[in-house]
Amino acid sequence: MRSYSPLLTDLAFLPLTLVLTINPTFTGRLFGRFGARIPLTLGFFLAASGVLMQIWTNAHTGYAVTLVALVLMGGGFSLAFPALTVAVMAAAPKDLAGIASGALNSSRQVGAALGVAVLGAILNGSLIFLEGMHRVLLVAGIALVRGGFFVLIFVRCT
Repeated sequence: MRSYSPLLTDLAFLPLTLVLTINPTFTGRLFGRFGARIPLTLGFFLAASGVLMQIWTNAHTGYAVTLVALVLMGGGFSLAFPALTVAVMAAAPKDLAGIASGALNSSRQVGAALGVAVLGAILNGSLIFLEGMHRVLLVAGIALVRGGFFVLIFVRCT
């Protein structure tokens, strides 16, 4: 939409990557202090806020909005993914740890594939790309918010 070169596009997404790379060093401290439930919940809601923030963007929106959204998404994902692993492994009996780990990783792969398929179908069903992108972002944001509430309700403090 912005006619960025491949290099400039990579640089534009760098804040997401940097947060995903740096934040896990601090996430471990949160787990040690609060368990997995708080970082997992916070991760879902941070990621949702970043995704939902993008709904109001268009070709004329300044990069600052995208920058903030990318940082929020990176912070949210880097809190949620490790916390999910901690929660699953803490809930599994020691003799089933390998099965729990495999089930978690398999469910991540299936979820990612289904997410791409569903969101791609929504985008493909739109005649105007921007409207389709906004619908996709809304669906993804709602899914993340629901995930955050699911964690609040069902995940025990670990």
